[in-house]
Amino acid sequence: MGARLALSRKSFQPHCRINVKFMDDVGIAEGAVDTGGPKREFFALVLDYLHDSGLFVGPEGSKFLTYSSSAMEKDDFFYAGMIIAMSLVHGGPAPRFLSRTLFQALIESPEMTTVTTDEVPDLKLRENLQKVLSGEVPEDLEDIIDMAGSRCILATPENAQQMALDTAHWYIFGRTRSAFERFKDGLKTLGIYSAMLENKEYFLDVMCHQNNPTTAEQIKEAFRPVLHPPGSNKRSTENLILCLWENFIFDTEGVGKIDEHSGTSLEKILFFSTGLKSFPPLGLKPTPTLCFLHDPEDSGELSKFPKANTCTNQLFLPTIHTTFQNFKCHMVFGVCASAGFGLP
Repeated sequence: MGARLALSRKSFQPHCRINVKFMDDVGIAEGAVDTGGPKREFFALVLDYLHDSGLFVGPEGSKFLTYSSSAMEKDDFFYAGMIIAMSLVHGGPAPRFLSRTLFQALIESPEMTTVTTDEVPDLKLRENLQKVLSGEVPEDLEDIIDMAGSRCILATPENAQQMALDTAHWYIFGRTRSAFERFKDGLKTLGIYSAMLENKEYFLDVMCHQNNPTTAEQIKEAFRPVLHPPGSNKRSTENLILCLWENFIFDTEGVGKIDEHSGTSLEKILFFSTGLKSFPPLGLKPTPTLCFLHDPEDSGELSKFPKANTCTNQLFLPTIHTTFQNFKCHMVFGVCASAGFGLP
């Protein structure tokens, strides 16, 4: 609601620098100045919200637009397209959850886009359309066929197939056409829609799900260690911690997307460090760095847990641990116990 309110202001300019402040449950803003981290986290959270909202339906990573009169009244489909466009331009994450069929319709037109009955997200309707393919028209499908204008005499298998496909097409694009047009208008913000038309293959990867999850090697390459001179005591400690760090991220990758025992993942590590759950299309700016917690805390002791500055993409590793198990245990706790913006 707060995002929609800001976007709907007449004074709002999507091309201007964005400043984000998060509020706690009693309306008090967190004290950090937004130099990038809160903004990235904001876009990540809003895109997660859109993915699970009632504006989109369908399986994970392959969403279609749905229709909602209340959402149309509030112009939510326009704002959904607008926030996606702004995220891409302002260094936020890519959506990567639109279906390829929806993407094709955006690039060409709904009329030039083929829809299969398997793509219909409503299970009951999908089952009934499968029955139409066999020459049967269930009674509870009559009204939808009439609304779709797809009724025909089922004299041949080809007639049945055409009626099923026409009905599926109407359900995906016909009944949602006004939502589709407003969503497309939102994507025109900051020239994103024009860029989509000119760079179809690139934006296919940006808008639609791709089976290329974040890897440990990507994280290793992305975070540049800030090291003391060779031969110093601190450099010796940093070399050990770097070894533990690399073992930690590759160990996390090895147990799958989410470690069943610890609950951590490479996406959570990246989110903890940068405010993003995946690498953005425009890359991370500033360049992420690995730093080391050599100095004691206010208590006089070295920190056992990692810290992060998502504004500057800095991850601070504890230097007190000498074994992998201790390092991993405290890294997992620090990452998983600090959901949201701020230091653990």
